[in-house]
Amino acid sequence: MRKSVFSTTVMVIIIAVVYSVNGCSPGNSSVPDVTKVLVMSPDYEFERAVEVFPLNMQGMEFTPWDVADSTPTQGQLNDFDVVLLFANGSSDNDSNAANALHDYVMNGGNVVLATFYYYYRGNGYWGRMESIDPVIGNLISNSSSYDTLFFDADHPLRNGVDTLITKYHPTGYSVRPGATLIASYNNGNWFAAYNKPNGRILAINAFPTEFDYGYIPRIEFFRLWENALLFAAWGETSNRPSDNVVPDVPLGGGGEARIHKNLNRLPAIQ
Repeated sequence: MRKSVFSTTVMVIIIAVVYSVNGCSPGNSSVPDVTKVLVMSPDYEFERAVEVFPLNMQGMEFTPWDVADSTPTQGQLNDFDVVLLFANGSSDNDSNAANALHDYVMNGGNVVLATFYYYYRGNGYWGRMESIDPVIGNLISNSSSYDTLFFDADHPLRNGVDTLITKYHPTGYSVRPGATLIASYNNGNWFAAYNKPNGRILAINAFPTEFDYGYIPRIEFFRLWENALLFAAWGETSNRPSDNVVPDVPLGGGGEARIHKNLNRLPAIQ
């Protein structure tokens, strides 16, 4: 059974500026022409990611999976280079799906975790995945304020990313001992971290389908997610120049984006 939760939240836009430290120049990429991505969520958001991401990314093939309906087998997961798991609601099948991803990672698969995975995380909600994911702790807040984002100087996650504007980054978590912090907000809250219990798990403290709920004026929002998926899959990202153009999707909560809003879901609360 699918459950939608949350009735209130505080939403404040974060303006995140990526600084180049010591003249960062990401190296040549060995990323293949096509990366196969499975997008998993226990709510309709997985459909929106699969619909919008290909319009604003290159070299990606996206497939949706409704966590509320079923759990993928290891054979099915092994068909993909990387899996994106995020949430904006919950279902009775969430721990089963996360357990499958745990086994996938331990067999060499790669996963990106994203907001609001962290809202639910704790007390085994995501099953065995919580024993190997890159962040630990308990949720304090789903809101923040204007802040600046700093990357590791030479990390491929910042390839082609000049600035970033986003809203949703839960606080209360820290990087697991042994995991690697890639980027942080100026207030100390983490933005990106990864570890490799076998396959790679990359945790991103941002919401993939924020384009349905807020103003995303720059393409870097999508480039960041492209980089996250590529880095998780290959340890590299595309070295093409920054895509600083208007995204190919209605943004700012108007037009097509507004049609998909559901006011019972957290980010959509005005």
